[in-house]
Amino acid sequence: MKARVRDEALALLHSLGVILPPKTKLPLEALLRRIRQCLDAAQETKLYIHTSSINPGVLPAWTTHSGENSLQERMYRFSYKEASQNHTARLLGKESYKELYEDPFQDLRMTLQQIAIKVDAGHHAFIVQDSDKEHCGINMRVISTHHIESTTPLLVVIYLPGTKLNPLPGLRWIQNLMKHPSYNGIANITGTFLEQKLLLRLLALNEKYLDATFKTLVKSQVDANTEQSFHVSFLLPLNTIGSEDLGKLNAEIGCEICGKNTASRCSQCQTLKYCGPECQKLDWPHHRTICRSLKGGKWLTLPLKLVPSSVTEMKSKSKDAVFTPSVDDAIRAGQRPNFNPSDYIYPVTSEELSVPPPNIHGEKPFIVKIQVSLASIVATDLNKGKRNMMVYDRQRSFQLYFDDRSSKDEGGAGEVSVFDQVLSEMKRNGVTGGLKMYRYAKRTGDWEITLCIDRGPDGEVAW
Repeated sequence: MKARVRDEALALLHSLGVILPPKTKLPLEALLRRIRQCLDAAQETKLYIHTSSINPGVLPAWTTHSGENSLQERMYRFSYKEASQNHTARLLGKESYKELYEDPFQDLRMTLQQIAIKVDAGHHAFIVQDSDKEHCGINMRVISTHHIESTTPLLVVIYLPGTKLNPLPGLRWIQNLMKHPSYNGIANITGTFLEQKLLLRLLALNEKYLDATFKTLVKSQVDANTEQSFHVSFLLPLNTIGSEDLGKLNAEIGCEICGKNTASRCSQCQTLKYCGPECQKLDWPHHRTICRSLKGGKWLTLPLKLVPSSVTEMKSKSKDAVFTPSVDDAIRAGQRPNFNPSDYIYPVTSEELSVPPPNIHGEKPFIVKIQVSLASIVATDLNKGKRNMMVYDRQRSFQLYFDDRSSKDEGGAGEVSVFDQVLSEMKRNGVTGGLKMYRYAKRTGDWEITLCIDRGPDGEVAW
C-alpha cells in the first residue's frame, strides 16, 4: 500500500515538474509535502489567502456566467509559453500541445475548466470518474461561487471519493439528486486514476484553508441523508507553475536518493551528491548514462541572451524598447481559441534584459532542447551575424538564444566557431531534419551553459 502511494506521488511530482530519481528514498511525507507546495504555487495561494483560513461567506457572489467574465474564461489560466505551444498545435490540427489523459496536472486544469463551463450553463453536480466508469470516481457538487479577487473565482464544493469497493454512498447521492425538483442532470467528466488522486490532494489541501465556522454552516445546509459524509472544500484557477517556484521545488535536497546530508560526490563526473556508497549504488542505473556523457563527452561553452543580438540591435536603432514574450505569469486571462502569440508581446526595458532567469538545476546536469530556424541553417552574406538558435530546458525555466555573433572561435584562428560546431552536430545527429537536438547541459553562469555536444540522451526524449 505504502509503495503504491509512493509511486503515485512520484508520478504526480513528475507531472508537476519536480524531477526526482526513480529510486529516491525520500520519506513519503516529504514527497506529499512537495505536492502540496506545487499545488499552492499553481493556484497562487499566497496571493489570495493572507491569513491562516478563508471564509468564502464574506466574499461577493460571482454572478457573470457569459462573455469575458464568465467562469469559463476566468477559471482557466495559462502562461505565454503554454498558450504559444497550444497556438502552434492548433495550426497543426491538434486541440492542444499535450494529449488528454497523459499528464495528470494538465488534465486536472482541463477538468476545472469543464466544471466552470457546466456551472456557467446552470449545472452544479459532477462525477469525475475513470473512462470505464467502474473503478474510481469523485462525486462533487458546487455549493456557491465567489469573487476572491475581481477576476478570480472561488468555487465552494462538497465532495466524496468513491471506489468500486464502496459505491453505495455515491449511488444514493445520485438517486437523491434525481428526485429533487430542480434536478437538471449530473455532468460526467472523465479523469484518469492519477488525475483523480491529484484532484483529491488539491481538495484536501484547500479544505484545511477553510474557516471552521463556514464549513459548519455548509454542512448544516446540505442534504441530511446523502451528503453529511461529504467534505467541504473550494477550487481556485490553476496555472502552470512558474519557473521561480519550480526552481525552489527542484532545489538540492542533500543526498540525491534519501535527502540526508551529503558526504561525497560521484567520483566520475563530480556532479551528483550522495550520503554514502549505498545510495550511490542505488542511483547508478539511473545516473550511468549521464555520468558517462559528462565524463567523456566534448563540452562547449554557450553564451546565451534573452533575445538574439540582431533583434536587440534592430530595436536599438529604431530607439524603441526591445519586445519579447511576457514572463510566465504575465497573462491572467482565459484561453481563447483565436490566441496569437504576437498579440501578447510586451515591451522590455534594457534593465529587464539584464535580469537572468533563475537557476533551478544548481550544479546538476539536465537536458536541453536546441532549435535552429531554416534561415540559420546556411551562412550567407545576408544573414551573417543574424543566425541564432533557441535553447531551453524541459521545465522551460529558461528560454534563451545563442547566436553566431556571440559565438567565439575555440582553438584560435581558423577553427570552426562554437555556433557552427553545434549546427554541424545538429545536421548530423539532430531530429526533425537537423532542426532540433537534445543534449546534456550544465548551468555555469547567469547567461551561460556548457553543452555536451557529441553525446545525447539514450532513447527517445520525453518532452
